[in-house]
Amino acid sequence: MITEEDIRREYVSADDATQMLNVNDSRVRQIIRAGRLPGSFKFADTWLIPRDAVAGYQRMKPGKKKGGDEA
Repeated sequence: MITEEDIRREYVSADDATQMLNVNDSRVRQIIRAGRLPGSFKFADTWLIPRDAVAGYQRMKPGKKKGGDEA
């Protein structure tokens, strides 16, 4: 049986994803529709997104710089 604690540990809400990805809520929905956050599903009025999918998207996010300051 899946508990609420399991869900909180494995998934984030779309609101949480906006903060983690530093994008607005409509962009998160676009990313979900494009299939770039696999395993996402809507429960009632809330999108639940696997934490692993958000972390994976952060690593491949276009324009993200690695390392220190720009010169």
